Amino acid sequence: MPATLNDYMSKHQNDSPEDISKLKSLFNGTIYIIRQVLGNAAFRAYSREKGAYMEKFSPTVYDSIVVPFSYFSKNSLMRHADEIREKITDIILNDKEYANYVEKSTSSKSSVIGRITKIYNAILTCMSDNDLSGEKRIFSPSIKAALYYDGYVCSYCGNKILHIEDAEIDHTIPFSLGGVTDISNAQLLHRHCNREKSNNMSENDDWTIDEDDE
Repeated sequence: MPATLNDYMSKHQNDSPEDISKLKSLFNGTIYIIRQVLGNAAFRAYSREKGAYMEKFSPTVYDSIVVPFSYFSKNSLMRHADEIREKITDIILNDKEYANYVEKSTSSKSSVIGRITKIYNAILTCMSDNDLSGEKRIFSPSIKAALYYDGYVCSYCGNKILHIEDAEIDHTIPFSLGGVTDISNAQLLHRHCNREKSNNMSENDDWTIDEDDE
């Protein structure tokens, strides 16, 4: 495990600020979705003796949750949030094998793989074929034409979009939070507004960059 971490750090030690920013956004986005699905107890172990979640952050629970969640789109995770929450909660409360994996050192390879696999398979059983085959995210050009009219007001800055060439399509409900790629969930923004919106995300905003021009 340490050798793998050293190799990773060596490979990425000279990453550009832009690459670091992208990776940070992806990481923060994953944490944000996990908290949306699992709540504030997402990274805490469960004590069977006390019959309650531990107050202290658990690094072993943390890796068992973060790694599996990173393999699925935020849209799919939010679509199946209730089912995923129930399955993972059941594992944490009742699966003795998972509890054993969590209690062991993070450096135990078999324990790391075991606990990650448990959660990954639980999420996988909640997904449909459509979730696993890829999701449509880009709006078609025809939707842009259908939305635009003279005097259309940009939803971001509140000013009129004077020409259709100045507009881009944005998900009203973010794609990453379950918003569908359909005209019912589409709005127009100025091109520069769409880029400004995408490049200045707070911790409560959509974590997927919605640069949805055709």
